[in-house]
Amino acid sequence: MLTRTTSPFGRRQLVALALAGAILAVAVAVVAAAGVNVRTAAGSGGGGCFVTNGPVCNFKDHVAFADFSSVSPDKCSFTDAFVNPFESLTIPGKVATTSVFVSLTEFNCLTGAFVNTTNIDPSTFMPDFNGTVQFGTKLDSAAIIGSAPMFDANTGLQLFTSTVNVAWQGFGPTSSFIDSSHFRSPTFMVNSHFMGVSRMAIASGVVTDGTSNLATAPTLQADLENDSVGTVFLARP
Repeated sequence: MLTRTTSPFGRRQLVALALAGAILAVAVAVVAAAGVNVRTAAGSGGGGCFVTNGPVCNFKDHVAFADFSSVSPDKCSFTDAFVNPFESLTIPGKVATTSVFVSLTEFNCLTGAFVNTTNIDPSTFMPDFNGTVQFGTKLDSAAIIGSAPMFDANTGLQLFTSTVNVAWQGFGPTSSFIDSSHFRSPTFMVNSHFMGVSRMAIASGVVTDGTSNLATAPTLQADLENDSVGTVFLARP
């Protein structure tokens, strides 16, 4: 059966490590391109901070995810629908963005047919979603309504358009994860701080493969998150 690990702390640790690595990679590129006398902000992670003329960048986002898995009565057809909306704000500049990532997987053990599609446009490498995204203010709810063109993960061909209508309802206490990283070299220094707060959720709704709904039953493999990232990058002679 196709499943995903849904531990909030495990996911945040991966995000924090990826964030730190991405920040350092961008920092090295900035120093190489602009010279060590330039003071520039850099950041990454879920969209991250864009390069600016100042040394500080902050990034805040609301995130939700839901994973709907099912098995046919004959135990031979497996489906998995993963939906992941984002709403973010980058400072300075107050750049607000929203996006929705959708991944659908279907496997039939009798025919050997395996289909893996996502809404990542192969021409832009960005998720393509037409619709609305809404988040509650206190990790209590989220909702997305719209459609997503789904592309074959191997060939890049669009196979169908998925109807996506999913709602999240948070429950229980919140969990927090805090991570700080510091890097110092002879030519630059990077300090970053990550704080994430999550809450378990139940998700329900519709996610189609063009014809059938792959989210017929509500799932507890879901959560709501608020994340905040702060980055300081200083280059020096």
